[in-house]
Amino acid sequence: MAVWRMLGDGPLARRRFKNLKVYSGLSTGITRRSRLL
Repeated sequence: MAVWRMLGDGPLARRRFKNLKVYSGLSTGITRRSRLL
């Protein structure tokens, strides 16, 4: 069951990780911009 879940969540987890990376990058960029301002 755990293996099936891992296989099923593979692509979704990857997409979620990518979105998290993009979101973290955006948040860091916003904080840097606010610091500059």
